[in-house]
Amino acid sequence: SAVRTRASVFTLPALVLPAVVVLLLAGCAGPEGESDPASGDGGAGGTTAAPETSDGAGGTGCPYGVWSLDVPDLATQLEASLESSMGRDAAVVASGEQRIEWGDDDAVEFSTDLTITVTTSLDDGIEMVMTQHHTGGANGALDYADGTAIASGWVSDYAVATTLTIGGIETPSDATPIDGFFDASTPMQVTCEGDAMVTNTAPSPYTQRWLRES
Repeated sequence: SAVRTRASVFTLPALVLPAVVVLLLAGCAGPEGESDPASGDGGAGGTTAAPETSDGAGGTGCPYGVWSLDVPDLATQLEASLESSMGRDAAVVASGEQRIEWGDDDAVEFSTDLTITVTTSLDDGIEMVMTQHHTGGANGALDYADGTAIASGWVSDYAVATTLTIGGIETPSDATPIDGFFDASTPMQVTCEGDAMVTNTAPSPYTQRWLRES
């Protein structure tokens, strides 16, 4: 039946879509502070990290200041990662913002109000649209030295609300809190050049590119 067909072809995209989006945005950790379970060696086409030019801990240059996520770069990475994970075409539209305010005492405030829409098709040609609204924030410390930041003391009210529409039938879900926003067990790599900063936590292939506001 149509219902059985939809369920069988829906399983992979239903699991992959929300997980990849959250892991890409959180950057350092999954819902329980673990590395990306869906990532491989060639998951996402991220921005190449630039040479380190920070002033170091306690300085006034990168990574210190106020930064906004490069949302078009996010969409490009997500589209490439989803196509690789699902083995099918996907179109990604991202709007809104994420911001980091990184103090010279290594205290960090993170906020987000970002909407991501992913459109793809199932094996039988039925269109599937996933819309995620990421809201809330987190705060804690990112102790920085020599291109590496270690997380500690993080608390978060970051949450993700997902709506899946398959063949015109919409299925919304309640907002899901994202715990373990930064993984204290894995250092975050930070590279900078001019007014751009790139962060990454191995072994995730995803990078977050930030543009300086101030």
